[in-house]
Amino acid sequence: MPLESDAAATIAEEIVRYLTGHPKAADSAEGIRQWWLSARGGHYSIQQVEAALECLLDRRLVQRELMPDGRTLYGRVSPEDSEL
Repeated sequence: MPLESDAAATIAEEIVRYLTGHPKAADSAEGIRQWWLSARGGHYSIQQVEAALECLLDRRLVQRELMPDGRTLYGRVSPEDSEL
């Protein structure tokens, strides 16, 4: 899925920066929008956040985990998983 705007690219950079400082963090797309992103997070749409997450998934910089209750969480790829 291509990034729909420069905002999605900025979001992806902010997510990577957040995960660099908080390597064990994991949250839903909405939680990332609300808590991980800077003060501008509330100005981003959930679709922009999801587009950024898809890009980061494609680049293997984040991983997605489906929880038993149906929620989807995103977090940093562990170092052993990022080596191909």
